[in-house]
Amino acid sequence: MITAIYLVLQTQLSQPKIVSDIDDNFFPVYWKTEEIKPTAVKIDDREKERSIAAIKKAIPKYPSDFLNRNLKTIFIAKSIAFYGLEYGGTNSLDAIYLANSGARNGFSDAYLEEAFHHEFSSILLRNYAKIFPTAEWNAALPTLFKYRGDGTQSLREGTADITHSSKYHEKGFICEYSTSSKEEDLNMFAQALFTGDKVFWKAYDKYPALAKKADLVILFYNRMNSAFTKQKFRDFAQAPTSSSGTIPQRR
Repeated sequence: MITAIYLVLQTQLSQPKIVSDIDDNFFPVYWKTEEIKPTAVKIDDREKERSIAAIKKAIPKYPSDFLNRNLKTIFIAKSIAFYGLEYGGTNSLDAIYLANSGARNGFSDAYLEEAFHHEFSSILLRNYAKIFPTAEWNAALPTLFKYRGDGTQSLREGTADITHSSKYHEKGFICEYSTSSKEEDLNMFAQALFTGDKVFWKAYDKYPALAKKADLVILFYNRMNSAFTKQKFRDFAQAPTSSSGTIPQRR
């Protein structure tokens, strides 16, 4: 009995490992190709501590067992690059990669938490693809709309703006970057919902097309774990938030 209780407590207290050392194990082997060419620069000590603080703010928003099943490691660096392009964040099968070259360059505390939720939602979309409300999502998209490609393509084309825009809100998107692919579309909703983005919730109440897709994202999270309810996400918006400032480009 004591052993069982100990194991339960260990599971509840355990969290994904945070790694900042740049070594041969920093990137997955299958990323190390001439096409991808992954590179990373070691994060400054001061920014490392700030990154960890932002991550620790994000982690409690997920049930511990749910988080531990889907995320094993969080890699942090001053900068990361793939395909010759700098990324603010990316993800692998069970890991998140976050870049932080300083608040003065746009990597604010708020941005770092957004990036965590943004990248984690990609992992969840892969892991729980079968329960994503695909038919309803496709029906909620504008008539004849087609996603443009993916995040990397948007970075190359200069169409990766993640600033809130009524132009996109009325069509059911948060921003220009949301139109890249279903994954990026979901990413933007996830970061807004989990950070309690007040601008997002004002748009939610004003634009029916945006609210419809947001509700589908909430449904997806609720299917993954019943702890995720619309009220829970609304509650996040009641907590004090800070501005993200300049937005670094991200995957």
